[in-house]
Amino acid sequence: MDKIKAVGHRVLIRPDPVLQKTKSGLVLSIDVKAERTASQKGTVVDIGPMAWKNDLYGFGKEGWEPWCKVGDRVFYPRYGGKLICVNDGPHVADEEREFLVVVNDEDIQLVILNEDVSIEGEE
Repeated sequence: MDKIKAVGHRVLIRPDPVLQKTKSGLVLSIDVKAERTASQKGTVVDIGPMAWKNDLYGFGKEGWEPWCKVGDRVFYPRYGGKLICVNDGPHVADEEREFLVVVNDEDIQLVILNEDVSIEGEE
């Protein structure tokens, strides 16, 4: 990721793709797609240098390690963090825009070890 970098205790996540159509074939509006961008599931793309490095998380103690690493699949709060478009511009089509979410380190709720895990209400 050469356009932006996580700083401090922030974690940068690439949200899972948003469905363009429902199972029955209805095309979703931009507003519905934006709502679903809060999918809560994504892949960690960058971690700030201070993430999980304070006394609350046992930093410096034997056995300490960060909760996740770049490349891990994670759950994060539906409305937590800030949604950022990394390739916005007048000549970028809506479907070509790439979004990332920046959250605080403590907002990572869990690391997905098995992709069979689903979110309640997820299609």
